[in-house]
Amino acid sequence: MEKIDETIKRPTIALTGAGGYIGHNLLKPLTEHADVIALSRHVDDRETMKHVEWRSCDFFSMDDAEKGLEGADYAVYLIHSMLPSAKLTQAKFEDMDVILAEHFGRAALKNGVKQIVYLSGILPLDTKKNELSRHLRSRLEVQQILESFGIPVTTIRAGLIVGPKGSSFPILAKLVKRLPIMILPKWTRTQTHPIALSEVLNALKHSIGNENLSGRAIDVGGPEVMTYQEMLKQTAEVMHKKRYFFTVPFFSVMQQQSKSNKQAMKSDVRSVQRMILPEGKDANWAATYYLSWLSSFVKPFIRTMLDDAGNCRVYMLFSRRPLLELTYSHIRSTPSCTVYQITGGSFANTNDGHHGRLEFMQIPGSRECIVAIHDYMPSLPWFVYRFTQAKAHVWVMYAFRKNLLRLIRQHDNPTIT
Repeated sequence: MEKIDETIKRPTIALTGAGGYIGHNLLKPLTEHADVIALSRHVDDRETMKHVEWRSCDFFSMDDAEKGLEGADYAVYLIHSMLPSAKLTQAKFEDMDVILAEHFGRAALKNGVKQIVYLSGILPLDTKKNELSRHLRSRLEVQQILESFGIPVTTIRAGLIVGPKGSSFPILAKLVKRLPIMILPKWTRTQTHPIALSEVLNALKHSIGNENLSGRAIDVGGPEVMTYQEMLKQTAEVMHKKRYFFTVPFFSVMQQQSKSNKQAMKSDVRSVQRMILPEGKDANWAATYYLSWLSSFVKPFIRTMLDDAGNCRVYMLFSRRPLLELTYSHIRSTPSCTVYQITGGSFANTNDGHHGRLEFMQIPGSRECIVAIHDYMPSLPWFVYRFTQAKAHVWVMYAFRKNLLRLIRQHDNPTIT
């Protein structure tokens, strides 16, 4: 960013992930020439600084997203969802990344943000999307979602960031130090450009407000190119550790497992599934179809009732009290994103006015749809819930996904029954 005359109004930059490693180090350089809205999920222990306003913001919530970006001229996107975000998280990180990016983009558009600067990862040359690691596929998908809102996006693609206190490089060193034998999945043979933290911060800072970089994706990296496997071996040599490396032809040795988030104090649930929609259908169709399909799928044990306002009640067989009450959100819903508030029912804990959400979101530019439950507080005892209702929900979502695929096959080949 060019130096700004103090007599001129300072621009306002919304910095997501301000409490994280990159965000924390970027915060002070930005305040030299701009006012910063520092966004983090937890801001209670954050120090007040000149030209910095801390705001608590959870981008899984559209309300939070819109309030968080209010007043911002530019926005820096440093969000990534590798860690669980609730006490029980039933989701792949890439599906959660979709929700975060979509909420961020919609909020940025509503608040008139002029530019988004996004920190991504370097994509190997001549590599097809389905050949990328899960992490890089997700980073590319996030970029495409942010760009879909028509706001100029500058994507800074960096490799392994080398710097003190919390960078990726110490993680490699710890692996070498602790593991005499390492099984290396396919992604470790991906080439990357190790780069100093200071260079990444400089690239991010000077991209903000730079119209020449709008709509561009820029690779930044050091002079040497190597694979993660080579870095592990070189690290072992420098540390004088004799280590044995075995490669396997898989992207990952094991799938990421969702674990309870130790930082989450409340007994909340986030469950996210991705599925394919039939040709010409949108999220609003998926939501309505799901609620009617649910009743037929578990008939006669469960029945659903929809009213003219789009609200739904889910009942158990012979029960007069609903298991769940889903209130259609007219404010938050569009054809591409349909939202229900979980406002009651014997299965929901709505004390103190807390409402979870059921969201159907179509990924921009695709037929893929994300179906997500956010901030749901079950009324059942936690142990009972985890091994009954939580398992049943995943099973039902799996069956719904299969049903949509059957509809697609029938459309493509009408002879299939």
